[in-house]
Amino acid sequence: MFSAEAVWDSIDMLAARKGVPVSVLAKSAGVNPSSINQSRRMKENEEWKRPSLATLERLLEASGTSLTEWACMVSGELAFSVPYVPLSQAGDINHYRMNGGLVGERGKIDVAGGVPWKDAFTLLIDTDELIPVYLADTKLIVAPHEPVRRGDNIFLVTKEGEVKIGYMVHQTAASVEMVQKPTYEQVALKKRDIATFSRAPMQIEP
Repeated sequence: MFSAEAVWDSIDMLAARKGVPVSVLAKSAGVNPSSINQSRRMKENEEWKRPSLATLERLLEASGTSLTEWACMVSGELAFSVPYVPLSQAGDINHYRMNGGLVGERGKIDVAGGVPWKDAFTLLIDTDELIPVYLADTKLIVAPHEPVRRGDNIFLVTKEGEVKIGYMVHQTAASVEMVQKPTYEQVALKKRDIATFSRAPMQIEP
């Protein structure tokens, strides 16, 4: 079982990953902020209290964190520095392994709160072309091994080197339908024409 202190630390990480104070995350989750305040986390005998399961479930939902991701956070299996590829270079399919991770040694970007996904990397938006959806210096964390579901943000590169960022509408064994940002045009692609295709579950504003 995870220690109570580790569970509280993970709640702080949930807020850090969203880029907001814990009190703001609590309000968005419908949780009384005072109930998870630092001063309310210990008993009078200085033993750690445990947040309720209902509170934790609400915080996970509000932060968009799955139970598996949270388990990695609370167990300490996190990466706080991840490799990156600039958007201006992301169309080069030689950057990617067959499983979607990045090839070779690369510069890394520090991520407050850490990321729990194996082989995760950062897509660094180094252009103004995606304004107003993404400002320059926005960082999208790409998780190559995570399942992609309807509504998930995704990062896709075709075999022709075309980069697409948007969200999943539908996929079959042979095709992917997505809404592309920033135009919000719906496009359909055959999977045989895609070099890499991954969920992008985390966004860090500049």
